[in-house]
Amino acid sequence: MPLFSFVEKNPSRWKPVLAAIIILFTLSGAGFSFHDGTVTWFWTEMPFIGVMLILGAFGSAKIWVDLDRLELKSKTESVLREAGKNTGLTDLLSARELEVLSKISEGKSNKEIAVELFIEVSTVKTHINNIYKTLKIKSRKEAAMASPKTK
Repeated sequence: MPLFSFVEKNPSRWKPVLAAIIILFTLSGAGFSFHDGTVTWFWTEMPFIGVMLILGAFGSAKIWVDLDRLELKSKTESVLREAGKNTGLTDLLSARELEVLSKISEGKSNKEIAVELFIEVSTVKTHINNIYKTLKIKSRKEAAMASPKTK
């Protein structure tokens, strides 16, 4: 989740700020230094500053991804509340398929799901295909939207 709680209240508001920070840090980290008529990279004279700026850009990108997950989770919860699907899925899907669906809504990859549930990646793919057929959906994003409320 995002590092700062005030970011969680309105995540989409912070995306332009994060984009500016990522661009600024990345370009600054790959910047030039003009000294005594020569042009050099930051990396040659001050590698620590360049590394810190690039790490700042990666940190900002991580926060961006967290904001996307937070937005997707809140949209999923609102759609489920409106549709009242919290109880209907248990009749349609097996317990294991519900677990896989929950992991998809958390943004986990097939490999991560397989590791967490102690099953093979091919089994995860089979469960996902069954979920798609049963719920008549075509993507992970739609699956996340149909997922029961996660803790």
